[in-house]
Amino acid sequence: MRKNFVPKYRVYTNGENVVVAVSSYAGEKVRGVAKCAPEDGFDLEKGKKLAIARCALKIAKKRAKALDEIVNDGYARMDEATQNLLNMIDRANEANVAEAEAALALDNILKEL
Repeated sequence: MRKNFVPKYRVYTNGENVVVAVSSYAGEKVRGVAKCAPEDGFDLEKGKKLAIARCALKIAKKRAKALDEIVNDGYARMDEATQNLLNMIDRANEANVAEAEAALALDNILKEL
């Protein structure tokens, strides 16, 4: 069974009103940022949660997009394979009809001899 995907985060703050969570997906850095409005009181724990949640959302969107592309490619390949199979079935049916016609023609010639 496959383990759940759980990204790891590094969290930074400028000490004033910005918290940044950094992780990576597919070798690319992904950031989530939480900024405290000037009229609000800065809360580091809330900022961490918000920054991590925003980073997690970005990663989830990237994963979903990548997997959707893989699935769509799979469907396209499946459609192509299905069409090739249908073409081969048609050719096999044509070959079977030609074989039956040739066998009948041979039998008719042999009966005439």
